Amino acid sequence: MGKSRSKKYKSARPRPTGLPSVAEALREGEAAGNGTGEPPGLAIVEKLQSASAEERECACTTLAGLVLQENGLAALLDSRLVRTLGPLLLDPSQAVREGAAGVFRNMTVGGGHDLCDHMVEEDVMTPLVALLKQVTGQLTHSQPMDMQAGVRHAGSDPDRDPVWRILYQAVHLLWNLCESTSTAVCIFNKESLLPTLLLCLRQRDRNLPLALAGAQCLQTVTEDNAEVLQQFSEDALKLLEGLLMGEGGDPVDSLLLRTTVAGCIFNLKALIPAGSQSEALQAVVRVLARTLEHDIATAITSLRGMLGEQQTNNNGTADQVNGEAAGPGRPATPEQNQLPQVTRAQLDQVMSLLSAQQTALEIIANMCLPDDLFLPRLLTVQRRALLCLRNMLAVLDGEGMDAAGLVEVGSHLMALFTASGDQEFQEAVTGAVRSLLQRMAAVQVTQVGTGVTQVGTGVTRVGTGVTLIGTFLAEVAGKDAVLWVVAEALDAIFDVFGDGPQVDAVAANIGLVAKLRQISPVFKSRH
Repeated sequence: MGKSRSKKYKSARPRPTGLPSVAEALREGEAAGNGTGEPPGLAIVEKLQSASAEERECACTTLAGLVLQENGLAALLDSRLVRTLGPLLLDPSQAVREGAAGVFRNMTVGGGHDLCDHMVEEDVMTPLVALLKQVTGQLTHSQPMDMQAGVRHAGSDPDRDPVWRILYQAVHLLWNLCESTSTAVCIFNKESLLPTLLLCLRQRDRNLPLALAGAQCLQTVTEDNAEVLQQFSEDALKLLEGLLMGEGGDPVDSLLLRTTVAGCIFNLKALIPAGSQSEALQAVVRVLARTLEHDIATAITSLRGMLGEQQTNNNGTADQVNGEAAGPGRPATPEQNQLPQVTRAQLDQVMSLLSAQQTALEIIANMCLPDDLFLPRLLTVQRRALLCLRNMLAVLDGEGMDAAGLVEVGSHLMALFTASGDQEFQEAVTGAVRSLLQRMAAVQVTQVGTGVTQVGTGVTRVGTGVTLIGTFLAEVAGKDAVLWVVAEALDAIFDVFGDGPQVDAVAANIGLVAKLRQISPVFKSRH
């Protein structure tokens, strides 16, 4: 930063498309704006309304690069770019439609959430929805059923078919808008665009990037969106299940797809039959675990070595490739397009793996939110499990569980006191703890009578366990605001410390009598 570089002279490059480069088009725009007082970019925007399809396509190509530049986008927004460009999403020329969708997609990347809000306010969704429905209808009715299902078909190369490319750009644009503004999600629901995303997912075997774009958009629109859940059919759920388990294709891209689908399935968990929920969530967790076990640090180190070598060879071109690297939802910058094919492929792999691991961590974070973890059904199961434990502890004989096992169970039960604020759940935990302490008291009496030498460390661990649990119960009785919890804690204290010289020593050690005297007046005042 701050370093100047000597100018490098290069021969003119051929134009494979027959169109001028971004830099050349900008220079033409500057020349056209000279003497008129118009900003250079405005002349390019005006070309969007040219009668020539080639000029409209050229203007889109120029703008697609310009909106990714630091100051290019801000200068264009004052020219009503969104309103002018929007109709081109339905242009008679397929190349212009693809170019317009690409410009809008780049704008959502370069401008962030605020620009996405502006674009929706400027009604970009109206032509976008029309384009998506048009393309979906075209592909659904014109392609054989095996192609709709994603099976390879002779002569159907999606990279060469402009309709598939238009759909790819449009779905990416839809995803970025829905990610940024709830208004776009509401329009998605109202216009029933789910079939478009399902069409993309069915292309997994013949067009993995399109399937990935559809999955990423689907994950966004299914999050906290009860309305879209009503549009899902059993076949759609089976499609997602198949994608979650599917293998093949590029390993990293396939991993990103399955990770994203895992997020979709988690968002749709309310639709999964109760008998299948556990199995489905286990499959989701397995995919997330596989994603996170990849060594991203090694991949990044390897990429840095390749970029360093490229920097040496190209006098710094590669050092311009920073955190803005291309990836899912982010188009490539001109600097990245100058990288060798091998380096570019490695960069894409690293970005895909980073996206997969970021997605996996976000899903895990959502899975661990209290509102999701402690669903009503799960609380019911936990309460019943605690009741079973309470009854089992009550009927265990002296050999049913050793002292160490009882202490371990006690530590787990104490941790559950703060796991949920549900009153019935806390009551179930308290009941289980009380039953456990009664069993520990019985074990103490038996073992103390037979002598310390016979039970070894067992007595020590039981004494330690009683000390910890006794301290904990005294704190609960003195601080808990719920009266019945205080009463249960006191009953448990009386059960544990009711008999035996060892528990007397523990009670004296923790100052139990003094603590109970402090609790007594408070307890009486609340009675």
